[in-house]
Amino acid sequence: MAPACSFRIVAVACAIALMPILVRAQEEPRLDLQAGASRPLAPNELLVWTIAANNGGRAGAYGSTAAWKTFFDSGIGKGVVIFDEVPRFRGTTLALAGPASVRLRVMGKGLTAGFFYSASAHIPSTPKEWSAAYMPHAHWIALLLSGGADNVQLPARPSASGGAGAVWAPQFLVTFSTKQPSGVCSSENGATTNMANGVIADGAGMLLGPGIPAGTADGAVSLAAAAGNGRPGSGPLSTVAFHVSRRWLLFGRERCEKRLPTGS
Repeated sequence: MAPACSFRIVAVACAIALMPILVRAQEEPRLDLQAGASRPLAPNELLVWTIAANNGGRAGAYGSTAAWKTFFDSGIGKGVVIFDEVPRFRGTTLALAGPASVRLRVMGKGLTAGFFYSASAHIPSTPKEWSAAYMPHAHWIALLLSGGADNVQLPARPSASGGAGAVWAPQFLVTFSTKQPSGVCSSENGATTNMANGVIADGAGMLLGPGIPAGTADGAVSLAAAAGNGRPGSGPLSTVAFHVSRRWLLFGRERCEKRLPTGS
């Protein structure tokens, strides 16, 4: 009987040792994003871009200290952040038609939302590169959700989304509009594309998001430095680019060549 008893004791001890790991893996928050765009029917009609977001994990999503420090030099706060590089056409950023807006649906208590804009040619990662003032020619848009009466900013809603690109019932919806591109190739399918990035923190104070190395401590580094792919937030931001090749015949003729950005 003694060997059996010892075996059971060892088995129970192993189960207890593994339990925190299994529970943590199953109860992580997960910020799911889905980008969309309207299909204009007239040349002067605006393009409307949307970003639907939901915590599809099995635990509440916490605000990030690193996100707060990206926009503010002083003060102590935490926030959930969504980044978006304004869509471009042939290397030129499309002009915004007005300030971005957000519809909040299922959120933590007392949450506030604010947009930031940047005209930086490179990836903005410090407060001096962001401004709360609207910029028609901004290259970057960021939404910061901060505050709240409780620690959880986005409650878990695993049945409302199934991962990146699959958000059925968003907790919040970001919308902004741009002018249509013009010139050769502008009417091609996929002439402009959009992909948003987001960052949250888990209950253990770690940054979460595709592109951020596992175990990155919240607040230890800037979001730009935390992203393993060199972009702020999570995952690559890609823009389909069109290169125009000119063929000289009896009369000049231009053709389009679609080129994906390096590393996308």
